[in-house]
Amino acid sequence: MKIAIYLTGSTYTDISCRFGDFEDWFARGMNPLGFETITIDVTRGDRPDLGEIDGIIITGSPASVAKDPELWVADTIEHLRDILAMDFPTLGVCFGHQVLAAAAGCEVERHPVARELGTIELRQTGAGQQSPLFRDIPERFKVQETHEDVIWDVPDGSGIRALAENEHNSYQALAYTEHIYSVQFHPEITADIMHVYIDIYGKKLLNRGELSEQEYQAIAGNVEESDTGDQIFRNFAEIIRMAK
Repeated sequence: MKIAIYLTGSTYTDISCRFGDFEDWFARGMNPLGFETITIDVTRGDRPDLGEIDGIIITGSPASVAKDPELWVADTIEHLRDILAMDFPTLGVCFGHQVLAAAAGCEVERHPVARELGTIELRQTGAGQQSPLFRDIPERFKVQETHEDVIWDVPDGSGIRALAENEHNSYQALAYTEHIYSVQFHPEITADIMHVYIDIYGKKLLNRGELSEQEYQAIAGNVEESDTGDQIFRNFAEIIRMAK
């Protein structure tokens, strides 16, 4: 079986030199589950032949849906409207969560208070506890997060279901159809990668005065490994198989 990784940007060079780039992290999650992965660079307008793939994963990105989106972002939103209409098995992650939600008519905004960075605890909603995406994941679970934009509102009557939440945001994971989901968190990021993100981006926030030294040290000191990401990949793999 084959998954198209919709590449929407690249990580910091210091990270990619050590750990590979976004597409490599998702390949490491899905290849052991029996899936071949191909990279589709949607920033260049690339699209896969849907007849030759079984699922899609949309990566995170330095780009923004909410603030001065580039032309390719709008083009990707239009493409994803077709994907939603087809109920083609898809998992959006971080930016992928936001761009997929925008395609479904949700409101995406910069969070008015703060960026989420580090290992964060979430809780499943009632719908999340019944969702195949969260099968065998505890009601409260920890994940890796790094983002500024959030899903701010979901249109009434859309049928979109919130699967996970915390005090920062009520839409940390969404179900759109039987086979299409998105998550604000990063199932592909390990604790080692997150430590480097905090070292690079957290220090930028610290130097700009957007984090205090105490806040920075708390974020850096609270990073821990989580097996949630691996289970999300296993569950999405099963969702794809059930769609065949």
